[in-house]
Amino acid sequence: MKRTILLSLMVIVALTLSACGVDSADGSANYSPEEKASISSFAQCLTDAGAAMYGAEWCSHCKAQKALFGDSFEDVLYYECTVEVDACNAAGIEGYPTWVVDGKKYPGEQSFQTLGVLTGCEVPTI
Repeated sequence: MKRTILLSLMVIVALTLSACGVDSADGSANYSPEEKASISSFAQCLTDAGAAMYGAEWCSHCKAQKALFGDSFEDVLYYECTVEVDACNAAGIEGYPTWVVDGKKYPGEQSFQTLGVLTGCEVPTI
């Protein structure tokens, strides 16, 4: 039963990444210049709204979340928990990735739509 659920989740993640323009071979995003600009504005809005992602460099879900943003992930407030241990402990992070918005934790990968609802940021058109 657990194996079936895990396999189903893996398929859903792969399909989601594929639909979002992420090349599953190397995790890079294939966005048009207009899409990149929209995602960059969204990432900056998330940071301006105080949203932060906590993760670990070895975490496959963190890598997938970063790939969704493409190069614009550099505009996201991000805490690398293998390095910024005190910040992650202070935030009570128990798993990766975890988004924190207005002091509330949202574990797991989050869609642009969910992050937009949580922050009021305009969701990128991709």
